[in-house]
Amino acid sequence: MFVLLGLSSQADTLLKQDGVSLKGKVELLASGKINIGSVTILPEDVQLLEFDQPPSIESTNELDRLTLGLMAVEIPGALSIGGTYIARPVIALDETKLTFEGDPEGIFLSTVNTAAVFFAPLSLGQSEELRSRKPGLMLRSGDFVEGKPLRVHEGNIEIESILFGRTTYRIGIEVVALWMKKPKIDSKQYSIGTRSGDLFLSDKINVELGALVVNQVPLRNYRINQSEISSIQKGKVADVLTLAWQKLDRATPEKRAQLMASVENLGRSVQLRRELQLIELKLTEARTSLTKAAQTRDASVVDRTLFLGEWQQKQNVWRDKNRNYWKTRSNNIRMASQVRVRRSALDRAKQTLNKSQHTLDKYNQKLEEFEKDISEGNIKVKDKKDEQRRRESYLRPIKRAQKSIQKAQQQLESAQRDDKKIQAESKPLPLEENKAKETLDQAKEDIDKAKKKYDESLAQYRLAIRAHSDQSRKVRELEGKRDQMQQELNKLDIPSAPPSR
Repeated sequence: MFVLLGLSSQADTLLKQDGVSLKGKVELLASGKINIGSVTILPEDVQLLEFDQPPSIESTNELDRLTLGLMAVEIPGALSIGGTYIARPVIALDETKLTFEGDPEGIFLSTVNTAAVFFAPLSLGQSEELRSRKPGLMLRSGDFVEGKPLRVHEGNIEIESILFGRTTYRIGIEVVALWMKKPKIDSKQYSIGTRSGDLFLSDKINVELGALVVNQVPLRNYRINQSEISSIQKGKVADVLTLAWQKLDRATPEKRAQLMASVENLGRSVQLRRELQLIELKLTEARTSLTKAAQTRDASVVDRTLFLGEWQQKQNVWRDKNRNYWKTRSNNIRMASQVRVRRSALDRAKQTLNKSQHTLDKYNQKLEEFEKDISEGNIKVKDKKDEQRRRESYLRPIKRAQKSIQKAQQQLESAQRDDKKIQAESKPLPLEENKAKETLDQAKEDIDKAKKKYDESLAQYRLAIRAHSDQSRKVRELEGKRDQMQQELNKLDIPSAPPSR
């Protein structure tokens, strides 16, 4: 008893080699046969087997609708010399082999067995361009660079060209396809199409339970689950490029021209429309940002003017405080000098008084000694006149000393009054100087704060001016880019795809 595995669909179609058509649920059996409905056949009896496709959802993508049926290759991948197409991105290539994304098990494609590598979808017109080309690169610009591929690495392809030497291009961005040679196939083979876009060609297929196994270069016992298979054909098979060439060859001249021309600028047209939509959105955002930047700039002008006025006003206050401080300091220094002068005058008056008092005391003592000597008879005088003359010699200095003392006393009293007065006047001056210094320091601090605010407002003003300028330039650039794209789109003159129904 066989265990069967199949799809849930009941609308698979099988065309036998004898022309008999069968419909029903296809099951791949462990016995190596294929069952459809109540009929079991061998793989070699199959002419065409199409598995029921899930209900298609019409694409809302404009490019997909415009290019429907007009693309030779829709999914990037690699084509072998034997005609097998592996719909997986190629991420590396060297002299030995290709490396596919995900490094799938059971697939090994050597470089020598490679016919072409497609880094982007390929149109029918581009496929026709490859038909007569020598090995080289097809660029997205439409140019073709002949040369020997050296390697694919980290998103770049390096090629040795006679014309340009060793050159590197960015795959998928600058390079559409790497062309090496035309595939050579046996049209009597099997072809297995998959839902992911693969097209495997093989002389023989092995049917297993719910799967096919292919063991032919570049596949090594590669298992394809039935759920992944879209079709199986035996005989009259072709690779993806040959199918594209056949489609062009079978078309009438008018149809061929339409096929070749209609896809030439489709991608660019759709790309331009998409970019135009994005640019319009960006332009709207940029204009909104420009309006905000203008408001910010105007507000920064107001702030800068305000803080500049405050800073200048604080500078004026500081100048007044500075003048007042130095005036107070000058008064303090001047009064201190006057205090020293008055103190010197007071000291001189005291010295003069002391000196006069000393002279008075000295002559008073001499007079007393003279009177004593006279009274005791220690001194003999000639007569009264001589006595009086000698007495007068002491009295005169005494009188002069008394007058000097009186004068010195008056000078001392005057100097004391002046000293007291100047002391009273100078006493508050140090305090006033300190207060003036504190006021000056506070004014300087206020200036620094105002200057800091002004500097910050000036920096904000400059940033706002720069932001407004940058945003204005961005708007102009977007407008220029939009106009340029619109002109290019008008030159392409390709209508938009009709909306899906």
